[in-house]
Parts: sequence; C-alpha cells; structure tokens
Amino acid sequence: MKISDFLQAIVTFQDGSSHLYKVPTMKVQTFTLQEIKEKHLTFLIPFVPLRFRNRLYSEKNAVKSEELTSFYDEIMVMLNQEVENGYLSETQRTMVVSLLRKSMIRVFYRDESLVKEVLRLTEPIRKFEWEDLEKELQEERKRNKEELQEERERNEAERQLKDAEIERLKARIRELEEKQ
Repeated sequence: MKISDFLQAIVTFQDGSSHLYKVPTMKVQTFTLQEIKEKHLTFLIPFVPLRFRNRLYSEKNAVKSEELTSFYDEIMVMLNQEVENGYLSETQRTMVVSLLRKSMIRVFYRDESLVKEVLRLTEPIRKFEWEDLEKELQEERKRNKEELQEERERNEAERQLKDAEIERLKARIRELEEKQ
C-alpha cells in the first residue's frame, strides 16, 4: 500500500467554520536510525522494528540474532547520547526502551529464538515509577484484605465469647429463679 505524501484533514472550529488542511505524512519506515538521531525523533524508535517484518520468513535474507543485537545496541548508544546531550530525560529513555521491547516482541513473536534475544537484550531495563506504585498498591490491598479478614475473625471470636457469656448468664438467672 502506497502512502501518499500528503493527507487531508478537515478541521471544524467552534464558530462552525470548517477548513481543509493538507498535512504532510511522516513515513516512519523511510527514516534511518541516523536521521532519527540527527532530528531527535526518538519517539519513532519503537516503530523501527516494523522494518524487519517482511524479512521474518525470508530464506535468503532472514533476520539473524546478531543483526538484532547490533540494531538494539545502536539504538541504546543513540538513546544514551540523547540523554547525555539533554534531549531526553532518563525516564523518557526508559519509556522508549520499554516500548521498543514491546514492539520487538510483537514483530518477532513467531520466532522463539528472536524473542529470547529481545528478552535477553531488554531484561535489565528499569521499571517505570508507576509500575512500582502499582505493585505497592496491590501489596497494600492484599495487606488490607488480610487485616480485614483477621479483624472479622477476631470479631467473630468476640461474638462467640459474648454469646457464651450471655448463655451462661441466662442459665444463672434460670437457676436463681428456680431457687425462689
């Protein structure tokens, strides 16, 4: 499918007027890693592995583990330079790497050796802060649930003790009434 160099977008404003704009398309697959680096378009990196799709089942030009490792290493060098030069924060770098990992797994999901290589390459990435917070929240919910269950059990035990005391007192009252 050929993507045109321009697309059209109709923008409707609050006053009811509509305008047709001619918008240039950004063809991600035409950018080399060098162009992405030069133009600081690191947000495109997770889309770059899509280039490998047409070679996955090629017998002559199949994607090899070494090529994947080299590709990933080149991206990591680029991202680290972007952080050093102040174009990316460490959090943004981590986010790009996480999205790249997911993208690569989706592209290579049918080739177990390539998926293992992706996992090996990307395993040491740092988690996002929200992932840690989500884990803490789940642990806190579990603790709260356990504490609630313990409290219910204590309340049940107390209720049984009070019921037993009430029965003992009723029996004592009956005993005293019979003596009279």
